[in-house]
Amino acid sequence: MKERLIYITENVTFRDIKQNNITKSEVYKRQINNWYIKPARILMDHSKLMDNYELEIALLTLLITFFEAHGQYLLGVSSERDSKRVFKYGFRSFLEYLSSLKGHKKDYYDRLDLDQFYKQVRCGLVHNGYITTNGTSYFIDRYKTDTLHVIYPNIWIRDSVLINTFNMLEEINSYINYYLDQVLLDNHKKENFEKMFDLFFNIDTN
Repeated sequence: MKERLIYITENVTFRDIKQNNITKSEVYKRQINNWYIKPARILMDHSKLMDNYELEIALLTLLITFFEAHGQYLLGVSSERDSKRVFKYGFRSFLEYLSSLKGHKKDYYDRLDLDQFYKQVRCGLVHNGYITTNGTSYFIDRYKTDTLHVIYPNIWIRDSVLINTFNMLEEINSYINYYLDQVLLDNHKKENFEKMFDLFFNIDTN
């Protein structure tokens, strides 16, 4: 492969990585910004226009795919045939960050059934193109009644939960910076991160 000609993300070639011209964590940050945050903001902004609110389904679908990939970086293992466990691990880490460092109500997230959330929201969106229903119902909060939390009880409909996609986008963006700081400080997190980065992008470390 002509590594100087193949770009892994904005202005970064595979040769740049192998020659240590840029850190893998910086590459990852650019990828997250270009592949998730930028397109998510476009969807969010356009969803605010008249009759465009259903773009939030596409927005949530994009955002929800972040957590399984992130779980792999945290655990240092592939999610193949183990997607639920890896998704839940990545999503739980995000929720713990929100409750411990961002002032979110821990009780809101502790009460969340992650098995059902995975099945109905993650799998519903990824496999079926919509949020499925089984007992607890999950709805996108079109009116953004909670300006802080990502997921919270629906006070109007029993046994249902609201998802604030705008808050989720902003908090994922904030969480990424926190996670990458942890990668710099924690050797175990750094080892798992670099292991999966090399695996995902077929980086030959020899």
